[in-house]
Amino acid sequence: MEDLKRLLPSDVLAEVLRRLGSPRPSRCVCKAWRDVVDACRLLRADLLPLSLAGIFTHIQGIALPKYFSPVSSTDIAPFDYLHTHDCKSREIIQHCNGLLLLGRKDATVLNPATRQWARLPSPPTMCTPGLEGADESIRSCTAYQNMYLIFDPIVSPDYEVFLIKRVPFCPSPDCYQLADSDIHAREWPPSTFVFLVFSSRKKQWEERPFVRQGEAGGTIGHMFQFFVPCHCYAAYWRGALYVHQHDFLMRITLADCKYQVIKLPAGLHVMGYDDHYVGKSEKGIYCTFLYGYDGLHYGYDGYGLRVWFLDESTGHMKWDLMCDVNLKPLLADFPRKYDDSPWTLQHGNDDHGDM
Repeated sequence: MEDLKRLLPSDVLAEVLRRLGSPRPSRCVCKAWRDVVDACRLLRADLLPLSLAGIFTHIQGIALPKYFSPVSSTDIAPFDYLHTHDCKSREIIQHCNGLLLLGRKDATVLNPATRQWARLPSPPTMCTPGLEGADESIRSCTAYQNMYLIFDPIVSPDYEVFLIKRVPFCPSPDCYQLADSDIHAREWPPSTFVFLVFSSRKKQWEERPFVRQGEAGGTIGHMFQFFVPCHCYAAYWRGALYVHQHDFLMRITLADCKYQVIKLPAGLHVMGYDDHYVGKSEKGIYCTFLYGYDGLHYGYDGYGLRVWFLDESTGHMKWDLMCDVNLKPLLADFPRKYDDSPWTLQHGNDDHGDM
């Protein structure tokens, strides 16, 4: 079946698959056909065309998210219809294919285009895998966990939310008071990692074990020494969830309940996690690093942007540096007018400002 994709252009093969009736069985034949079905959105033609209506963004010092969009676009913010005035409950934690995950404590999944939303039930308490026997303050604390949203409208109208534990930042000597040397020596992430998963179809949380393929990222004692950023990014790409923890990504494949550890680009953890981002584009997973004057300490001149692409084509994960840009000339000529359409920065603390 792979040979057919090499013989036919993707658009021709897509038309053939479209004429077979439902593309869902064709998607299960092989990886090449699945890629064509997904890329051409054969399962959900109603999702086309895709266009950028706006961008949600967080600005330091402002509690609520801002909505950056063309003046002529449809206004899909603020979130005042959620029946809550708590800013933390309207904070955007994560997003996936048009859905937003709001709030760290009382989590809500929202479709801002349709204004449909659902409050998630509170997850059950679960011990962090590998920290059994450690002090209660780090063993089951809800501060040391993150939620991640998975939604693929091409495959299903349902969504899932993963709750994944992490090792807290607990540098020496405190870490030895809260966990003994045996715990420090345990691998992280564990060989079998149990996640809590909420399913919109089942409307409940359940434990789901995932088996690690390959080496661990290090030991729990090693992870104790890593500062944990306020936000750990994630991206969903072709059936896999890529989650940032400490100095690595976890590539979690949903179909076979397995995961793999992928180290971040060399030296990134030294530069600082708060200025990096893990996301996806049409070709796959990317990691970016934005540095400012602190970059002078690492040999960079002023402001700059680095972008790495995760090459998975050979079966061995490899980061390729795609872009290394000096932003000083751009900032010297800021703001620029890119087109004739004015953009506006809306909502947040009920203030407005045109760009």
